[in-house]
Amino acid sequence: MKTIDDAITQSLHIRIDDLKPGQIRQLYFWVHPQWSAPWTCELVDDEVRVYKDFVDALEATPQIGLVQVSDLPHPENMKKFAYAKLIRELRKFNKYAEITLGRRYFVWNRTRFFDGRDTTHVQKLVKHFNLIKTDQRDFVLEKEQWMAQDQKLLAKICVFGKERDTCPLSQAYDWSLHNIAAVVKYIAEETPESIRPTLTLPLTSECYVFEQVQPFGVGEEK
Repeated sequence: MKTIDDAITQSLHIRIDDLKPGQIRQLYFWVHPQWSAPWTCELVDDEVRVYKDFVDALEATPQIGLVQVSDLPHPENMKKFAYAKLIRELRKFNKYAEITLGRRYFVWNRTRFFDGRDTTHVQKLVKHFNLIKTDQRDFVLEKEQWMAQDQKLLAKICVFGKERDTCPLSQAYDWSLHNIAAVVKYIAEETPESIRPTLTLPLTSECYVFEQVQPFGVGEEK
């Protein structure tokens, strides 16, 4: 089996396959993998192997992309050998993901979270993935059809990452992802061992994030 190092060594260039307008219908938001590391270097290797397996599975799903919502490494943790190794391995993994997925992989490192209310954030995502606002009903589950009545840039965004129920939960619930996706889901898993990249297969660990509606009268001009 080809390793990350093998792929980087053998690759002469990063894949730059053009994405057709509207090809990408779903994105996984992978939040802050730099936040923490396993206790040992062996466990770091295991974690990075999980990321590689996930990207390898994504390679066969041309309508799905991966966004790493990046964060700066914690300087105070760099003295810990396992953490320093994780940061080195994540840098190599980024290269591997770019080689494997081409433009279907994107590292968001401009701000700590992606903001669906910020037009500059949205336009950078649109430009990178060649997104178009269109009908997404054919790309969600039958039970999700009612959430896909309006045209959106994406059918679905699924959010996971470290530390579960903190930063990933905030990215899913607090940053208006419904502005760009018909369906938003939070996956309570730090690493994607059991996440199967597919448009239609639900996971038991997924939960729906419903769009928050302001109470009547809130925000109205007097």
